[in-house]
Amino acid sequence: MDGHVINWIESKALFGDDESHEEYSNQQLRKYLTRYKSGLVIYWFGYITELKQEEGILVADHLSNNIEVLQTWIEKQ
Repeated sequence: MDGHVINWIESKALFGDDESHEEYSNQQLRKYLTRYKSGLVIYWFGYITELKQEEGILVADHLSNNIEVLQTWIEKQ
């Protein structure tokens, strides 16, 4: 998506502020990052632009139209 590899998506029906984002990062997002590598968290009601972001966790308020699906290893077999 937009040139980033996305292996998982977490959808949050709230506004992304520093406090809630840090809490979700500690409870969920870093675990996803460790298990599945890079991913995306979508905050439905936006997020503060100064939000502390980690490498490998893309933050957005919508799913981009610029999506390319990569062929998986299973499909190659």
